[in-house]
Amino acid sequence: MKRPGVYGLWLLLGACAAVDVPEGPIVDRLELQGTKELSASQVKKKLLTTESSWWPYWLPVLGHEEHFNENAWQADLRRIERYYQANGYYQARVVEEVVTPGPEGHVSLKVRLTEGGRATISKLDVGGLDALMADQKAQLLKKLPTQVGQVFLEEEWDATKKAIASALYELGYAEGTVDGEATVDVGQLAADLELEAKTGQRYRFGKVYVAADPNARVPPRLIVEQVEGEVKEGAWFNQSAISEAQTRVFQMGVFSAVKVNRGAPDRASGTVPIVLDVREAPFHTLRFGGGIGADQSRNEARVSAEYSDRNFFGGLRRYTLRAKVGYAFLQNVVQVAQGVEGSKHGPIFRVVNEFEQPGFLARTVNFEASLEALRQLEAGFNSLGGTARVGLRWKPTTNVTVSPSYSFSYYRLSESVSLGAVGGQDLYYGCNLDCFISTFEQTVAWDRRDSLLEPHKGFYLGLSVQEGGTVSAGFFTYLRFLPEARGYLSFTKDDRLTFAGRVRAGALVQLNDVPSAIPTRFFSGGNDMRGFSARRLSPYDVPRVCDSMNVCQKTESLPVGGNSLLEASVEVRWNVWEALTLSLFLDAGYVSKEAFALNLFAKLNYAVGFGFRYRTPIGPIRLDLAFRLPVGAALEESGVAGNVVYAPTVHSGCFGIADSASANANSYAGAPQGVCAFHLSIGEAF
Repeated sequence: MKRPGVYGLWLLLGACAAVDVPEGPIVDRLELQGTKELSASQVKKKLLTTESSWWPYWLPVLGHEEHFNENAWQADLRRIERYYQANGYYQARVVEEVVTPGPEGHVSLKVRLTEGGRATISKLDVGGLDALMADQKAQLLKKLPTQVGQVFLEEEWDATKKAIASALYELGYAEGTVDGEATVDVGQLAADLELEAKTGQRYRFGKVYVAADPNARVPPRLIVEQVEGEVKEGAWFNQSAISEAQTRVFQMGVFSAVKVNRGAPDRASGTVPIVLDVREAPFHTLRFGGGIGADQSRNEARVSAEYSDRNFFGGLRRYTLRAKVGYAFLQNVVQVAQGVEGSKHGPIFRVVNEFEQPGFLARTVNFEASLEALRQLEAGFNSLGGTARVGLRWKPTTNVTVSPSYSFSYYRLSESVSLGAVGGQDLYYGCNLDCFISTFEQTVAWDRRDSLLEPHKGFYLGLSVQEGGTVSAGFFTYLRFLPEARGYLSFTKDDRLTFAGRVRAGALVQLNDVPSAIPTRFFSGGNDMRGFSARRLSPYDVPRVCDSMNVCQKTESLPVGGNSLLEASVEVRWNVWEALTLSLFLDAGYVSKEAFALNLFAKLNYAVGFGFRYRTPIGPIRLDLAFRLPVGAALEESGVAGNVVYAPTVHSGCFGIADSASANANSYAGAPQGVCAFHLSIGEAF
């Protein structure tokens, strides 16, 4: 017997439809027997009839009751067979279905089925491609999702027809269509596939037309300039160029909606006009917000504001003013309140003025300038100062950004501890208390992530190279390299399960004997390595105040930064329900005093942990808890002077529990920092 491979998607997607039915008996259990090749859980997801949760129905989110409906149940029996057929099991049959009444209006359901064998593709004929050159046709057929000898899957059969149509569009056949017929011999489990393409006429790009708001403020020529950079009049029509043009226009940053469509093909001229539909966003925006950040070594609260003018004195120039003001507690609020030695608190702020001129040297090049003022409160130092920066941003493609820049920074550095016993302020800070830093930087980024706030797919590759130095020692005293790679891979159709990975390495090379300035050194911890508090994975120093008898006052260890860095993270994210995501992660990292620490891999500290993310309009609120494994080296100590033997306070416990203040500083991996850490913030770790 032969059965045409014509299938109704309404059966497969029926589980998503809403059915208004009167409540029947409560379904206690739904059992599927005979499922071997396809799992019972896979099949149940396609059914309207489901079993009630074992949680009490009154529990929010978890608890729910499901009721039995005879009409829906009969449709589900057909859905079971149809789902198997869509996956190649055309011999699958429901051989028995039992509805067993239970006490007090409850029922149990059982379905027994046979799966049979799986149909494979015995023939695949593709016609209508004579207009293509031989190499084009060979490449098209080679990349088809469906090939002879494979299992016949209806989803891949649909994808094959779409792939041929897309390939025709890419080659300029704007009116290309594809029809197909699949015939399945159920007895022989063989599928014969026939495809017929109609290429039609080959077209070139025509003129570009803009459809905008009635009182549009963006000159159409600026929009057309972006489109024509990708869609060149007279070039062969292709869909990729249209998609690239749409992204270019959206990246102008002044439109809330952008859609680039092809117009009706002009067969006489052999061209296809391009119609661009845009909707302008508000040119002036004012935003306010706030937040908190917390771990055991730093607590802070902050408020923020942002003003943006996207047409500053016309020409789509952009001016942005960002301000963030807060108050920080180190190590934390409790220690500050108790007056613990080494704890500190104070205001922090960051105010940034940014200006951007689009189309500075070319359509794809923007000029950028910024002026920043900030006050920092860090474990190793305090600073008050700012940075002036000028640079260019070149986007040769919509995914690649190249940014050369020059910046000049001033920091007024200070610390509440004595620096005399660690070699003086020059060794500790790497510059005078009034620290001037001049920097040239080149960054390259290739960003193929599907989202910046919550990426599920794609990758990111970046490289930053810095040449700079302190003004007192010369404008060019160090080189700083920082490459980074991130990758994301998701499973299930709704991307509920995501695997994420990240690796970053850095080296800071001194070109003379002057130590690098502390603001330019590497620090880790926090989002970068969650087994440590923010900026606590670092070589450390122990400022001392000693009397004539070499009796030293005990103080906390202070992170002072290093000259080499290695970090890596892997994470599994599971979206449990719409707003809540759970994660498991493994982080590794280490920071060393040496510029090229070849033994960095052997010193790596590792941390395992889990976290919670709650989705909000401004990004996920994230809480991570991490436990550091007993693998790797203790942190390195810098700037030891004289013959004073001194061990800093060691926190070998977990969240302050079972701390050992007398333990040797090198007695465990990551010493003298505690082995547990928590992090509360907004946004994914990477």
